[in-house]
Amino acid sequence: MHPFALTTTRVLWTLCFASHLVLLIVLLGRERTRRFPFFTASIALMALRLLFEMLLVGRLSMMPLQSVLLTSANLGVLAALLVLIEVARQSLPQMTAKNWLQIAPLLALLSAAALRWWGPLPKAGDLVVHSQMDVLRFLQLLWQKGQLFSDLLTVGFCIVALCLIRRVKFGWRNHSVLILFGLTLLSAAWLGMTGYWMILSHRVTPGISREEYQHIISIGTMLYNGYRITVIVAAVWWIAALWTEEPTEAKAAQNVEDTASAALPLASEQAEAVPAEAPENNA
Repeated sequence: MHPFALTTTRVLWTLCFASHLVLLIVLLGRERTRRFPFFTASIALMALRLLFEMLLVGRLSMMPLQSVLLTSANLGVLAALLVLIEVARQSLPQMTAKNWLQIAPLLALLSAAALRWWGPLPKAGDLVVHSQMDVLRFLQLLWQKGQLFSDLLTVGFCIVALCLIRRVKFGWRNHSVLILFGLTLLSAAWLGMTGYWMILSHRVTPGISREEYQHIISIGTMLYNGYRITVIVAAVWWIAALWTEEPTEAKAAQNVEDTASAALPLASEQAEAVPAEAPENNA
């Protein structure tokens, strides 16, 4: 890798890891973990994956390294699906179970159809596991298709939520809605990166020159660095969103302050009236 590209990658990794740590501090310090436990777990898992990339690459052999990275990646896909369910229920609380039963299967079906178009699926005979390499290939396939399916679901749900603005009360400043916008940004960036990379991969043919191959690899590095920048932007967005209070929380806090300030003069009047009555009682 070119020294400038290597330095850029390391700087982006540092910023990405630092932003995730700050986001975890905000989630814990502002007590958002009770409301968004799966989102907190997904951020912690993402930070752990970044740490694996820096500490294990070049220090472990290829097979154990791929096993660790692919296992953590598949756990990240599972966490992303749980986060989507968590955010969907809280961003549209007016939706009934009947409405979800109508929307969720349709979104899943459309996402599965788009996933089939996105790339070829392996045959049933290719999924037979005979060795450790076959296990790694299966984990890689599961991660790639699961990540694409999760991203397609996220983008589709955001579109549905925006279409239901007029029918459902959509709090633009609610934390769940702001988290959904950040997730949609990441999903759209990942879909765009993988889609463009899929187009570039078709240019790799047996007769390609070394210069052309190196050019395609450099484009792939720039695409991944661009996705890292998107991750940093989304993390900063979540930090700013979760640090502030929601309108309902701010109103509730103001009501508590008003009640306390109104009760304070009454308590002082009662405290002043007790000594005045004390001599009469003694007499």
